[in-house]
Amino acid sequence: MLFSTGGTFGVFALYGTLFGFFYGMLLGALSNVVIDLFGIKKFNNSFGYFLFAEGIGNLIGAPIAGAIHDYTRSYVISFLCAGSASLLSSALLVLLYFLDKRKKPAPTDVDGKQRHSLADHQRAEEQYHPRTMSTLTAETEVTVL
Repeated sequence: MLFSTGGTFGVFALYGTLFGFFYGMLLGALSNVVIDLFGIKKFNNSFGYFLFAEGIGNLIGAPIAGAIHDYTRSYVISFLCAGSASLLSSALLVLLYFLDKRKKPAPTDVDGKQRHSLADHQRAEEQYHPRTMSTLTAETEVTVL
């Protein structure tokens, strides 16, 4: 949507910088989000489905934008449609996040009790599972005083 605001080099440079920065952050955070949503056991399939859906969008997005340009003789509508679709998908993800968070009960631990803070969770984990230190050659138990 920023692309349609002007045609000077400065605007294009700003757009390219912001796009690269935020897209890089997206790729870094994406695997963590997929793991949080679907778990580590389903990560490979879930991430593959995500990339497949992204590929479909990339495959049909350019021809649709070209058709809009051919019809209107302007790229402004194409960029506004792409930006609007991105904002709409972000709003839906935020809505789904809050709906999902509202349905889930508080996390339970190995002893079946509910934990409300990370410190409580870590203390309970240490009580039931002693810390181990892994190396390439052996696994050693570490005692905490």
